[in-house]
Order: sequence, then structure tokens, then C-alpha cells
Amino acid sequence: SRKVMQIKLAIMTHYDEQVIANIEKHVFAVRSEVLDIMRQVTETDLTSADFRSNLAESIRIAMNATLEEAEDFGGIEKVYFVEFIVQ
Repeated sequence: SRKVMQIKLAIMTHYDEQVIANIEKHVFAVRSEVLDIMRQVTETDLTSADFRSNLAESIRIAMNATLEEAEDFGGIEKVYFVEFIVQ
């Protein structure tokens, strides 16, 4: 069966507001990267004990890579799930 996953993210940065401005500036590219990662999740992945922390780290790496490509600096230190639904 196909599952649907819905998440809401919060990010942490100790850098200045420029990181947030860069995310807003490149929001479509950042969202696209997050969706690509989520699209690769399997039902087996969902049962792993480390699934959420691994997913958060994968998302952080992808978001930083997108920002580094566009702005030469990522700056996202941590990704948190503030909403996480799997149906």
C-alpha cells in the first residue's frame, strides 16, 4: 500500500537573518529538494528506529547544498519536525 507523509519543518541557525532570507529567496528550489528526499522514503524506512533523525539530517544536508549552490553559504544547523503525519 502507498503511504502519504506530511511534514512541517522548523530550522535552526546561529547565523544572521541572511540564512532565513536566502531560504525565502530560494524557497521553490529548497522545497523541491525536500520533496525529492521524501519521495525516496520506503515503507521499510518508516519502521526504522532512526528514521526521523536520519530524514531530518538528509533534509538539512540537501537544503544546505541548495543554498550553497545559490548563495555560496548554507547555514542550516538543524532541522526539526514540528508536524509529522504518515497515513
